[in-house]
Amino acid sequence: MARLIEELKKLPGVGTKSAQRYAFHILRSSDEDAAALAEAVRGLKASLRLCSICNNVTDIDPCVYCASPVRNRRLVCVVEEPTSIESVERTCAAQLSCEDHAHRHRRSRRQRDRVHG
Repeated sequence: MARLIEELKKLPGVGTKSAQRYAFHILRSSDEDAAALAEAVRGLKASLRLCSICNNVTDIDPCVYCASPVRNRRLVCVVEEPTSIESVERTCAAQLSCEDHAHRHRRSRRQRDRVHG
């Protein structure tokens, strides 16, 4: 029990009291639930890692964002939590799509003006 409490205290925001509560909860849990928790931790460590470039949670290194050939390597976006990366990427992709659309629209207008101008 003491070993589990010490390991749980290594988690962020978990002090002695919380670690004791978690340990007793695990002790009272069914064998299946305890095994599922242990397997979830093992599975996480076996299949996921942090990207060596941006520290995003990924199954490949570098992550899909850092490995992208269209990534502007001169720009850095700092987020507080890795869970924010996907929403930032979606926003940027939508914004780039809008900027690309506006660029094509301006270009086609200039071409039309040259033909009719």
